[in-house]
Amino acid sequence: MKLMDFVNALSQFDKCLELEPNNVKAIAKKGNCYLMMKEYHKALSAFESGLKLDKTNVECSEGLQKTQMKIYGAGGESKEE
Repeated sequence: MKLMDFVNALSQFDKCLELEPNNVKAIAKKGNCYLMMKEYHKALSAFESGLKLDKTNVECSEGLQKTQMKIYGAGGESKEE
């Protein structure tokens, strides 16, 4: 992710989740990749699935809020124009 190679990072997180499906940290990182790629609905889904496993995960809850702001903020702005 630090190299901005989000496609490769997603592949690595998928491999991690194959080995450990309930790894909330990998799910949160995957959500962040989707957020950076502007694939907001995939990010939303990832963060929500992470929160189902761990309701107190800060990275997932903050990521969910950021994603919702991107989705609803962009929608709100375009409606006003």
